[in-house]
Amino acid sequence: MWQELLSLNIQSSPRLLAGDFNTARFTDEKVGGKALSFQQLGPINDFITSCSLSDLRSVGSPWSWNNKSLDSGRIAVRLDRALCNTQWLATLPMSYYEYLPHSTGDHSPMQIHLIKRAGSGFIPFKFFNFWQTAEGFNSVPKETWMLHVEGTH
Repeated sequence: MWQELLSLNIQSSPRLLAGDFNTARFTDEKVGGKALSFQQLGPINDFITSCSLSDLRSVGSPWSWNNKSLDSGRIAVRLDRALCNTQWLATLPMSYYEYLPHSTGDHSPMQIHLIKRAGSGFIPFKFFNFWQTAEGFNSVPKETWMLHVEGTH
C-alpha cells in the first residue's frame, strides 16, 4: 500500500489523504491489548516522511477504532487519520477533522472541516511623517526598485 501511495505524486498540489491506514503512528495511539512496537510504526512514519506529509489537526476523541469491549478487555486505537502536505495547509490552514460517535461499526466516522481563513478586509496604507527623518529613507526605496527579481506574477 505504501508504495502505491508513494506513486501518487502527493507533493504536486494541495493533497489530503484520509481514511483507515490500519496502523497507528505513535505508541500512545493505542490503549489496551498488546503494546505497539516501533517496528510496527515504522512503515507509516517512513511513508509520511518520504512524502513530506503531516497530520491534519484533529479535535475530539483521539480514538478512531475500538473493539467494543468493556472494562479491562477494551482496546482503542487511532487507525483512521487525515494526512496533508504543506500546499494543503497553505490553502486551508484552519481545516481540521473530528471523529464522530460510533454507530454500528467499530470505526468512528471521520468528518473533515474545510475552513478557509477569513479575510481581514481592507487594510489602509499608513505613512508616518517621522519615517522621512530616518537615515537612508530616500536610498532604501531607490535601491529596492533597482533590484533585479525573477519570478512570476
